Amino acid sequence: MPGTAATDGDFATSNAPGNHNPFAAGVGLPCMDASLVIALLALSTGFLAGAAFAFVGVPIPAPPTVAGLLGIVGIYLGFKAVEFFGVGYDLLGALGL
Repeated sequence: MPGTAATDGDFATSNAPGNHNPFAAGVGLPCMDASLVIALLALSTGFLAGAAFAFVGVPIPAPPTVAGLLGIVGIYLGFKAVEFFGVGYDLLGALGL
């Protein structure tokens, strides 16, 4: 439809009126999925936050070791595995919350 925003298929190439996508004009990153752009922005934000914590000399609010980081990744993977297999128990529902 003319005048509508870009869809996922033409995220980086649409020049439709009203599309304020900075990648559409050929400036910035080449054709990338929106979720990849969000992940890269999140990584950049985390990097800058970590640098700011180090600059002012305060400990980071995250595990300072690789083992701690892997523990967080394990929690995430376990959560996704339970979601994928469709198993689980509604604890909040059982408690009436």
